[in-house]
Amino acid sequence: MSSKWVNILLTSAFGAVLALYYIKSGRTRDHVDYMEQSLSTLKKQLPPDSRLQYLGLPLDSLNGWETYLIARYILSPVVMEKNTLSDTALLLFRNEADAAPQYIAEGAQIIWEYHDSIYHYVAIKQKLK
Repeated sequence: MSSKWVNILLTSAFGAVLALYYIKSGRTRDHVDYMEQSLSTLKKQLPPDSRLQYLGLPLDSLNGWETYLIARYILSPVVMEKNTLSDTALLLFRNEADAAPQYIAEGAQIIWEYHDSIYHYVAIKQKLK
């Protein structure tokens, strides 16, 4: 009779631990969540059939590729490519780099800008050559 209660108690404790772990993991935000929140206002401004050129993290190819794919996913159905010729471009920089002005071409107009805890996002209208 006592082993039955021990089994019930152990099973209940195991279930409680799993429930707490699930609740905690459900509230954890990841890199994609932060970028989605940051890019949400830009996504509202862009028409669904627009095209963007991606100019982000030029000195960091590994993280540049990751942020490109995440931004492309978040901004869909907008078409965003690295090598496309478009008069609208998204630039993405790390906050500590403070390098955005050197990558914005002369005569380009900033149409949207946002800073989060990691990145500095800038959308520009540029003249095509």
